[in-house]
Amino acid sequence: MHVPGNQVSGRYSKVKVSCSKAALVSGVQTVYKAVSPKATIQALSGVLVETCTQGLRLVAYDLDELGIETFVPVTVGTEGGSTVIPAKYFSDISRKLPQSEVILEYREESQSVSISAGRADFTVKTMPLRSFPHCRRFRKQIAGLCQKASSRP
Repeated sequence: MHVPGNQVSGRYSKVKVSCSKAALVSGVQTVYKAVSPKATIQALSGVLVETCTQGLRLVAYDLDELGIETFVPVTVGTEGGSTVIPAKYFSDISRKLPQSEVILEYREESQSVSISAGRADFTVKTMPLRSFPHCRRFRKQIAGLCQKASSRP
């Protein structure tokens, strides 16, 4: 996760959030549907993960026709930030975690995120945030998809 003002007094920043396993799995599986299996841009094989006022924002899209955004309720332990986590690893790990509180902790100095729950602990290298394309064309589409999903019974 990129953290604004990333180095303070020569120390690297950390971002730490916690949530339920069920909420994380639901969010990751929702956006995973939009991840391109043959992405021409490496970052499109990942999920944009960002802290915001609604919780943890997860975004994935394929640049052609599908983009999905969802929010996972979290408790933010430190300042917010954003990063791109490889979708396949994020999906596999989140599903295999024990039923427990999940802690995601981004370590800027190693460009990695630690995903832990109970006795399980995984570390995944993140992708550069700047390589995740931010396309205005998809902002409206993503917003529409979220609105449709939230209005379903």
